[in-house]
Amino acid sequence: MSPLAHSSTVDDFPSRPVAPVTPIQLFVRCVAERRENYWQAFSIEFGLAVQGDTLPDVKHRLELMINSYVFDALVGEDREHARELLNRKATFGVYAKYYFARFLSRIARVVGISRNRVSFSESLPLKPVCLA
Repeated sequence: MSPLAHSSTVDDFPSRPVAPVTPIQLFVRCVAERRENYWQAFSIEFGLAVQGDTLPDVKHRLELMINSYVFDALVGEDREHARELLNRKATFGVYAKYYFARFLSRIARVVGISRNRVSFSESLPLKPVCLA
């Protein structure tokens, strides 16, 4: 069971206008690139970064980091800073890597070139919670 599935009451949250969530906001855009003998991955939405030996390894590490980050921001020890943490973005350089990786992945499908940089998405670790 996800740590985000804890029950809570409506009184736990401050009363302020809540913008509707669109389906695209439930995914975190990510980019991973191979260096000489390791991989590194970055999240666009939160500016998080991880390193590992393989692409599946960095994807898994980044997924765990995103889960922990969102949990801490919403219900964990960093809850009072949730607005700032959940609106944090990656640097311009990471954005450039992400869009360049998307461009290269389209070319790689047509031409069949090696992929040292890939873009992917991770879903946010959200589960419905009954507030009643």
